Amino acid sequence: MPNILEVEYESRCAIYLVYDRALVVLPFEETDISDTNSSSSTKSDTIKSRSYVIRLPNLGIYSVRDVKFLHGYYDPTIMILYEKSGTWAGYSPINIAPPFFLVFTIVSSFANSRQLNKRTHTVSAVIVSLNISARKETVVWAVDRLPHDAYQIVPLPDAVGGGALILSVNEILSVNQSSQYRLSLNYFGDTYNTDVATTTEYTSTPLALEAARWTFISDNALLMSLHHGDLHVVTIISDGRSVTHLDIQRVGTSVPAACVCFHLFLIKLTLTQLNASF
Repeated sequence: MPNILEVEYESRCAIYLVYDRALVVLPFEETDISDTNSSSSTKSDTIKSRSYVIRLPNLGIYSVRDVKFLHGYYDPTIMILYEKSGTWAGYSPINIAPPFFLVFTIVSSFANSRQLNKRTHTVSAVIVSLNISARKETVVWAVDRLPHDAYQIVPLPDAVGGGALILSVNEILSVNQSSQYRLSLNYFGDTYNTDVATTTEYTSTPLALEAARWTFISDNALLMSLHHGDLHVVTIISDGRSVTHLDIQRVGTSVPAACVCFHLFLIKLTLTQLNASF
């Protein structure tokens, strides 16, 4: 897992994940820098000399997949996506009708379906509030039994209910403190039954979000680049408290993206050119 550096939206602090075992909290403070040639002053953020470290194993957190700041909390608040126990795709159930001579082998190998189900939902997300002045952290809420291939967090603005989207290869989950929504993207997403989501929907066109890169282009829409270069716009429909629907539309194709960042003019120009070519 590569080291991750994230800055809080209100520039109160930054966090630095080191070897997925330690989270370094780097508080910021506002200072006035006076110009000797004028009476005006400007404010800038400087890192306090007394940063501190959160030992994630002390919170029961190992094998971190991603960490992001969330919107809408009084104190700086982060979501940590991590895997409780290791697994692999071979444990995933596939609903097929095997030949007769394979029935006994499959049944004997996977007789304990409850144990199999545990092996396919091994990822959890925990939301931690940071009290920087007291140098303490508090677990606010958590969600368990996420798909084993969940790998990325997309923080959602307050305008669409807050919380976050959790991306996995085969589905997208929207989670906040009051409700959960799930969009299955393909056959494997349909197969991974989970009791996390209160609402489940299915896409008409199969997709896979392996190595997807994204950026918000408005409060309720994000542009997503997939591993083969296809570009999709994901529109978020919300009732103001939670996500009720995700609409995914393909808008073109390009080279596979290493990262995607927001530039309004460039995105509009690119999408116009792409639409004109199709």
